[in-house]
Amino acid sequence: MKFNQVNWKSAYEWLRKKQALLVEAYKKGNYLKVRHLQISILKDFRTTAIAVRRVTTSSSSRTPGIDGVIATTAEEREALAQQVYSIVRIPSIYKPSTVKRVWIPKKDGSQRPLGIPTIVDRAVQAVYLEAIDPLVECNACKNSFGFRKFRSAQDAVLALRGKLIHPKASEWILNADIMKCFDRINHDFLLRSIPVYRKVDRNVLRKMLKAKIIDMSVVTTPEVGTPQGSIISPLLCNVALNGLEEMLKAKAIELCKPILGRRGNPKVHVVRYADDFIIIGPSKKMLKVLRPHIENFLAERGLEISKAKSSLFNIWEQEFEFLGFSFNKKRFNYKKRSEVSWVKRSYKSTSRIIIKPSDDNLGKLKNKIRDLIRSHTDLSTLVLKLNDYLRGWAMYFAITGDSAERVRGMHRFVLRQCWDKVLKLHPVTPRKTLRKRFFPRHRFYQLGRYVERSWVFSVPTKLERPSMSDAKLRLFNLDSVRAPGKALIPTGLNAYEKADRERLEKRILYTNFPSGTVEKICRRQKFICPVCGQSLSNGENIEVHHLPSLKDSRLLATPNAQVKTVALHKLCHSRMHKDLQNCSENQRF
Repeated sequence: MKFNQVNWKSAYEWLRKKQALLVEAYKKGNYLKVRHLQISILKDFRTTAIAVRRVTTSSSSRTPGIDGVIATTAEEREALAQQVYSIVRIPSIYKPSTVKRVWIPKKDGSQRPLGIPTIVDRAVQAVYLEAIDPLVECNACKNSFGFRKFRSAQDAVLALRGKLIHPKASEWILNADIMKCFDRINHDFLLRSIPVYRKVDRNVLRKMLKAKIIDMSVVTTPEVGTPQGSIISPLLCNVALNGLEEMLKAKAIELCKPILGRRGNPKVHVVRYADDFIIIGPSKKMLKVLRPHIENFLAERGLEISKAKSSLFNIWEQEFEFLGFSFNKKRFNYKKRSEVSWVKRSYKSTSRIIIKPSDDNLGKLKNKIRDLIRSHTDLSTLVLKLNDYLRGWAMYFAITGDSAERVRGMHRFVLRQCWDKVLKLHPVTPRKTLRKRFFPRHRFYQLGRYVERSWVFSVPTKLERPSMSDAKLRLFNLDSVRAPGKALIPTGLNAYEKADRERLEKRILYTNFPSGTVEKICRRQKFICPVCGQSLSNGENIEVHHLPSLKDSRLLATPNAQVKTVALHKLCHSRMHKDLQNCSENQRF
């Protein structure tokens, strides 16, 4: 089988069925069947094709490793798939290449090390990820949200709000930070804990962990840690930290048993996103007693808590930051609201959690906007760059009503910066003329609804669009952003079980689409690519396919002809054009 001939819809469906059987056998304790299913997943070419597609369509696909090789064309992907398939068929021949070390700055002034494997090593890791991740998901903590399917940082924020919002909820917070988590994870513990059932596969994982690292022409062999930047590193982090929540709750129940009895609830909660976690307890004494158990748990894995970045405090007295958001709990007098709003409610809260983007993130946004506007003179390019950044920033932070209000509050700043830029580029033109030309009143589609706003920054587009000679490029409007009203994710769901997966797939959150038009097309398709059957919000680039094609519509020169549009993944779009070209050539002969 060839990579360019894979039926993606059937390949993904086959892999989902195999992973569901894998989870079922693991829960029943049938480890012999688990072993056979893992081997069948690893040795099938469909798994290799899916892994190659994943690494060649991700945002980091154009970042080469030490060999400088990337796979962008169909021929290069075909060669990569065959090379990876030969490795997973005979794992003993696998020899990982040296990992390239890159340093990126952190907000505290220090630098974070990133390890960039070659494209072949990334694809091999992606193959093993498909066979290991379903089993790791079975042992995942209920309130762990980092690097798990259908879960995100916004889910962790909402879960933390749910643990704190009740007036009688536990009010003491231990904000713990693990010191250099990815760089210090113990290799022996990982190799003992990773659920693989062949010695040769465990040796492959050992080779991945022990791969040499080159940093400024200095080559070293790591004894601990896993390089940030590899596909399998987040999975290894979850393997190391799974069990923390259950251990803490068991210890809390044991400590409170003489006071609360056998069925007492000590109100101890853990919310974790990768290596960042928050521990909530009913008293300061309880968290101080639990802290040595946390340190022992981490010490077994070669980790420790950073004393400088960890803090213990009462939420009524101090606000804190988590995943870029600031949390603040305040008293709330519901009787000051209107009679209709509080009398009919069965539950009347006397407290509220205010969640907003932190001041540091707001400062970063302002600096980024100023830098982008200062460095671009072409307004069309400027709007495209601003849209990419503003849409992603707004989609992340507009998760609650308070945070969405703060996001909308940044609209005036962005608009003022754009207005100053236009004045600088056109110093002679009257302001009234510039206002009509670049900031008209406009009705547009954004985030699932039509809105009408004045002072909408619009510039002539350089993109080719049929039947729209006066088409303009519009700036993403922060003033129309609203909270999606996302519900709490049900705990204990496994994304690899069919029933649980169907429940998780229905939870649609705002996705960072290129434009409102593309978003409207995706919503019409229920966010599913018709070629591969996968979600359009899986991180791959999205393109719009026209039926008939733009070339045919120009040749026909029919101004009133209706052009049907379909949103596809970039890889699926190229496959469709290739199939259409082959069909036309066959009809010609």
